[in-house]
Amino acid sequence: MNKNIFIRIAFALLAILIFFSFLEFILRPSVSKWIAVDRMNETDVDKWKFILSASVFSVIALIVPSVILFRKLSELEKLNEEITKSSTIQKKSEEQLEAIVNNTKSVIYMKDIKGRYLLINKRFENLFDLKNEEVQGKTDLDIFPKDIAEDFMKIDRKVMDSGKPFEGEEVAPHVDGIHNYISIKVPLFNSKGDVYGLCGISTDITYRKQIEERLRQSEIIVSSTTGILALLDKEFTYVAINPAYLKIVDKTYDQMIGKKANHFFGEEFFLKVIKPNAERCFRGEEVHFEEWYYFPALGKRYMEITYYPHYGVDNEIKGFVVSGRDVTDRKLAEEELERHRNSLEELIEERTRELKKSQKQLLHSAKLSSLGKLTGAISHEFNNPLQGIRNVISIMASLDSIDEKSKFKKLGEKECDRMAKMIQGLRDFYKPTTGNLSSVDVNKCLEEVIALQKLSLEENGIEVSQRFSNNLPKLDLVEDQIKQVLLNLIQNSADSITGGGEIAMTTEMQDSSVVIKIQDTGCGISEDDQKHIFEPFYSTKEGKGTGLGLSISYGIIRDHGGEIKVESELDKGTAFKVILPIESK
Repeated sequence: MNKNIFIRIAFALLAILIFFSFLEFILRPSVSKWIAVDRMNETDVDKWKFILSASVFSVIALIVPSVILFRKLSELEKLNEEITKSSTIQKKSEEQLEAIVNNTKSVIYMKDIKGRYLLINKRFENLFDLKNEEVQGKTDLDIFPKDIAEDFMKIDRKVMDSGKPFEGEEVAPHVDGIHNYISIKVPLFNSKGDVYGLCGISTDITYRKQIEERLRQSEIIVSSTTGILALLDKEFTYVAINPAYLKIVDKTYDQMIGKKANHFFGEEFFLKVIKPNAERCFRGEEVHFEEWYYFPALGKRYMEITYYPHYGVDNEIKGFVVSGRDVTDRKLAEEELERHRNSLEELIEERTRELKKSQKQLLHSAKLSSLGKLTGAISHEFNNPLQGIRNVISIMASLDSIDEKSKFKKLGEKECDRMAKMIQGLRDFYKPTTGNLSSVDVNKCLEEVIALQKLSLEENGIEVSQRFSNNLPKLDLVEDQIKQVLLNLIQNSADSITGGGEIAMTTEMQDSSVVIKIQDTGCGISEDDQKHIFEPFYSTKEGKGTGLGLSISYGIIRDHGGEIKVESELDKGTAFKVILPIESK
C-alpha cells in the first residue's frame, strides 16, 4: 500500500514538471520578441499580461491541489499503517485464541440457528474421532445416538429461542462408556440483535463425578459405622468427625470442629495418652493401643484405639486419623474370665495335689501287689540260708578244732550277708517312693531286680540271659520307681510262660537314649489287646491281675521323659522296650 502512494506522488510531480517545461517552450520565442518595448504596442502587452497571469494562476491551481493531495496521501499512508498494525494484532489475537480453543481440555463448538455445526475444536475432534470439515453442516443427529442427540438439540433450541445462556450437566458417549459433562451454552447475536446460532463449551467431569460418588459412599459408610472416626491435624485440632464419635462424647459437630483434643479430655489424659501416641503417628507409625476413657455421657469405657497417619496431596503427614470402638463388654468379660481362671487354677492345683497323693498310694499298692507275688520265692530264699545257719550252729557246737570252727563261722557269716542283702532289697521296694532323682546305674538296677526273681524263675523252668552294655552312662532317675517298672515287666514275662521258657534282657545305647529290652518266649499278646494294655484296670490274665501294673509303669516312664513300646506275636512271645533319655526332661 505504501508503494502505491509514493508512485502516485511521483507521477503528480512529474506532471507539474512537464507542464512547466511545455509552458517555457511555448512562451520563450514570444517573450523574447516582446521584451523590446519599442516594438510592442499596448494591445500586445495587455494580451501577454493576460497570458502570463493565466499561466501563473494555472500553476498555482496545480500546486495547491498537489499539496492538498500530498497531505491527504500522507494521512492515508498513516491510516494504512494503523490498519496494517491493527490487522497484525488482530491476526495474532486470532492465532492466540485459536491456540487456546484447540489446546483446552474442554469441548468447544459453534452451531447455526438450525443446529448445524459451524466449528469444532481439536478436543472435539480427538474425543469423537471427527474432523472439523466433516462436521460442518451436520446436526447432532448425524453424529450421536438419537436419544443423546435429541437431548442436545432440546437444550440448544431453548438457548436460541430464549436468548439466554444455559449451564448444566449433559452426557456424551465415549469409547469406554457414557461420560458426564458440565456444559455452558450461550446464544450468538448479529449486528441487528437477532440470534444466529450458539457457542458451547463442555467440560468432562466424569472423574470428578466418580470421586464425588466415592466420597458420598465413604460418607455413608463413615456415618453408618458403629466405630468412632475423627481426623485431627498436627495441632490436635478436630477437622472431621463421624456421628458415632459425636454420640460417645455427647457433642455436636459445631462444638467439636476447630477445637483441640485436650479441651474435651483434659490436659493430664492428653499428655499421658493422646499426645505421645499421636507423635509416634506423626513419624509414620500406625499405633494400636487400648485404654480406659471417661465420657460424660457414658462414664468410664474401655476403648480399642488405632491412630493412622494422614497424608496430604504432597505426601507429607498433615495429621492423624483416630479409629476406635467400645470394647468395655469384652474387657469386663475378660476380667470375669480371669477371675474364674484363677479360681479354677486354685481348684486344679488342689485336685492335682490330691491326685499326686492318690498316685503315690496307688504306686505303693502296686509295689505291695508285686511283692505279694514274690512271697513264695522270698520264703525259699530265706529258708535256705536259715537252714544253712542252723546247720552251721549245730556243727560248731560239736567241734573242738579252732580251725574247723573258724571255717564254719565264715560260712555262717556269708549266709547272713546274703539274707541282709535280700532284706535291703525288699525294704527298698516296700517303703513309699520319695520321688527324688538320683544318679542310677541301669545295669546294676536291673541285676538287683533279677536277683529277687532268680529262684522263682529257675523253679518254673525259666532261663534268664543277660547281655548288658558296658558303656552306659548313669541316668538321673527315681531308682525305686524304675525298679518297680522292671520288676513288673519281668513278672509279666514270667506269667506268660508255661512249661519252661526264656527271658532275655539287654541294655544298649541308641542315639541319645538308653534302651532296656525284656523279651520272653511266652504266649504273646493279641493285636487288639496291645492297643489297651497300658490302660488302667485292663488285664489279659483273666482275673489274676489288677490291670494297674503296666498302666503305672507307663506313667512312671513317661514322667521320666521316656517311653515304653511293645512288640508281640501270639504263641511266639513278647518284647518290651523301655527307652530312657540320657538327659532328663
